[in-house]
Amino acid sequence: SLHDALPISPRYMPLESFSKTTPADPSRDIFSLGVIAYTMMYGSSPFGAVTIPQIVTALKKREPPFNRFDGDDDSLLIDLVREMISRDPSQRPTARDLFDRVTEMMHN
Repeated sequence: SLHDALPISPRYMPLESFSKTTPADPSRDIFSLGVIAYTMMYGSSPFGAVTIPQIVTALKKREPPFNRFDGDDDSLLIDLVREMISRDPSQRPTARDLFDRVTEMMHN
């Protein structure tokens, strides 16, 4: 089955991972890390889907909600996670950019 052939859980895969014609690149790992970060922040998956068809549909059509946290200046973190799970791989930060931005957040 397709699920048995997938290297990771479909819940953490960007839309381009479901295409056999799109070559793998590091932006897919950034997307997966962004899904993990979103789940840690909000306690739920950003796309709220369970089955592979639901996941693909959600990735195509659903914008995850990004709510602010009471009393926190969390706009930099929210913006970063939003970029990490962008539908467009070219809009996702590189690993270096991610490292630099998280380091800056930690020191401010």
